[in-house]
Amino acid sequence: MIGRRMSSIAEEDEVVQRVLESFQRELQGCAARISRVLLGGPPSEGFARRLSQADGEGRMTGSVRGVWRITLTEISAIAPSFAIPQARRTRGMYYDLASFDFAVAGDNESVVVGLGFGPRFGRGYRYRVIVDDDGRANLKLAEGLWKS
Repeated sequence: MIGRRMSSIAEEDEVVQRVLESFQRELQGCAARISRVLLGGPPSEGFARRLSQADGEGRMTGSVRGVWRITLTEISAIAPSFAIPQARRTRGMYYDLASFDFAVAGDNESVVVGLGFGPRFGRGYRYRVIVDDDGRANLKLAEGLWKS
């Protein structure tokens, strides 16, 4: 039943997990494909924040509902009150830490995400949440919202 509505807490947790996994894949992909000689070294870790809402243009608003540390190999939940370290510019075009923000729509049918790897390397997207025939939640790109 593709496109069936998701509503339970367990399903919401699955949507959050898919978003966090997508952030980890972005981090891994950036590390694998970027020329360190020309552009500097991309970050190998970052922090993700789940916020309570996002506006129509992809700007995150509201309160922090969760925080995770993401590395190339791990995703770890940390306290929402954790003070995320400020990213510093490293050699080249990257910060030393990636930043990831997201908000899941109240109906669990879409997710707005923002990711930043450097001062001119950030993106914002809206994804639709679809459920495959096995009942697994997946993210499908619906639109690009911003780029830096």
